[in-house]
Amino acid sequence: MKHSGLTGGIYLWVNQTNGKFFVGSTLCFYDRILSDFYLSKITINSILLNGFNKYGFSAFTLVLFIIPNANKEGVLKLEQFVLDTWKPEYNIQLNAISSAGRILSVEHKNKIAFAREPLAGVPMPPQGEGSIHTEETKAKIAASLTGDRSPS
Repeated sequence: MKHSGLTGGIYLWVNQTNGKFFVGSTLCFYDRILSDFYLSKITINSILLNGFNKYGFSAFTLVLFIIPNANKEGVLKLEQFVLDTWKPEYNIQLNAISSAGRILSVEHKNKIAFAREPLAGVPMPPQGEGSIHTEETKAKIAASLTGDRSPS
């Protein structure tokens, strides 16, 4: 489905309480922002999700920088400039990369479909009730959250 009006560019989620922010890029603001509103299942990073949970959604302002006729190279270049210049605290990945064109497995597509079920009126699980991870998975998650956030 094509949505007119908002095209692509970069966006910032700015925490008005502490000034920390997240920067991201998209070729379709409608789809990107819609997916950010599923806070208990969102695919954005855990640092930003923790900020939403701690300060409340109303503490954040969404800022859009719209680029007419946006292309992948242009939005990634602008996002990388913001990452390098302003050093946003909520970003985990400090390199602007795109998942556009990525081929998704059936399992991943099913997870995305499950995350969008509230659109069909299916209630979301209460906070804190989600996946049960194995000890191996917990160790991998813990390891990924320690050390330097930027790749060498």
